Amino acid sequence: MRTVFPVPLPDIMAELTRAGRWEGELVHARRDGTTVVVASRWSLRRAAPGRPPAILETNNDITERKRAEDALHEARTELAHVARVTTLGELAASIAHEINQPLAAIVADANACLNWLGADRPPLDQVREALAAVVLLHYEAGRPRHGLVDQPLHHRGARGPHLGDREPCATFHVALPGVG
Repeated sequence: MRTVFPVPLPDIMAELTRAGRWEGELVHARRDGTTVVVASRWSLRRAAPGRPPAILETNNDITERKRAEDALHEARTELAHVARVTTLGELAASIAHEINQPLAAIVADANACLNWLGADRPPLDQVREALAAVVLLHYEAGRPRHGLVDQPLHHRGARGPHLGDREPCATFHVALPGVG
């Protein structure tokens, strides 16, 4: 059998001589090439004068335990990776929602304006109001946020169907070319 020591053998022998004992894990390679991991404990037995000292060595096979520990470590690593990927997916979905929400309102208001402007007598006050909401939503979509969900820049009041019961905090004057 060939043995792989965790540190050079002279260092182990020095520790054994100094402390009278040594403990560590060894890897033994069998003739067929398979390996066995053992928990090894060495104890120095001092001999009477004129007799050589003896080393008592005990080895416990821990190969299966080491394989199980390695498998557990690999499973935990994979689980941590899956958790990170899942979190990134959730974050991406949340960001996409935060981006799409004001865009959907902008498109809805713009479509309403196009429909109103196609009428014989377009309701210009409603068109201006809807276009002001588009400008406001554009501003809100582009401003820095301190969290994924931020309070919209509206306050309560009755302003029309496109804003519900909210109105913009700022007033915008939109000039439409060719519309008086």
